[in-house]
Amino acid sequence: MAVVKKDSHFIVVNKKAYNRIEDRIYKKIMAAEIAFYRSVPQLRPLNKRVLMKIWTHMKYKKFHRNQLVIKEGEQPKFVYIIKSGEFVVKKHVFKRKLTDL
Repeated sequence: MAVVKKDSHFIVVNKKAYNRIEDRIYKKIMAAEIAFYRSVPQLRPLNKRVLMKIWTHMKYKKFHRNQLVIKEGEQPKFVYIIKSGEFVVKKHVFKRKLTDL
């Protein structure tokens, strides 16, 4: 039960209309994401059904400047796709001195 405690104003929409609006918004968001995925060369060959499945499992993560994404030598737990911004990949290269045997 819901009871108004003081004079109030509500905006109401019936459930069917709300669901229709929500569905349209969902489809627009999904279409934009699929379009983005198609701009990624490694994902371009995949069909829409596969891209939609990937989209349902995607999570967005925001990284800040100088934040470490993954350490060298660490096994990645995720595939990272850059949607916006830039990052640098650094790799330590060890030089060995060659000696005559």
